[in-house]
Amino acid sequence: MFARREFFIACLMIAFANLTLVGVGLYSSLQMGQLSKHGVEATATVTGLRQFTTGSGSSRTTNYRVAMDVQHDGQTLSLTSGANAAEWNALSKGDPVAVVYLPGDSGLCHLGNLDDVASVDRLSQMVLIGGATVGVLAVSLLTGAWISLGMPSCVEWARGNVSSEPRNVYAAG
Repeated sequence: MFARREFFIACLMIAFANLTLVGVGLYSSLQMGQLSKHGVEATATVTGLRQFTTGSGSSRTTNYRVAMDVQHDGQTLSLTSGANAAEWNALSKGDPVAVVYLPGDSGLCHLGNLDDVASVDRLSQMVLIGGATVGVLAVSLLTGAWISLGMPSCVEWARGNVSSEPRNVYAAG
């Protein structure tokens, strides 16, 4: 079993990781929600395909981008969307591709149709809810570890009433 201090550090790392999941889920859900409500389905023409790698060493990720033009109200809009490897490999310059986009200058778009956008939105919401749920659990465990370590309360810390010695929360009186 973990020592209390190691348990505290592990819970802290879990809480930060889940805070990241909540942020990713919220950001993606907000974008997909906008596309679900205000997005326009269209057929765009692929104007370019870009592949690039991020990371270093054994932790490298290949990213795929599709540049496309779509006609809206007599104007040509240039959009760029991420794609998975299968989508990217199946496309060539000049190919027609289904896209959902927000009219205007936002550049927000998603390859596919509104059903695809709804699927991604549901997945984003699951990431958000899952991250928040596990985050609450991690904070609860952090609180328990904080108390078991005899660490000062936040109020004591703010007032400067903090001793360098851990206090014994189990001592009588």
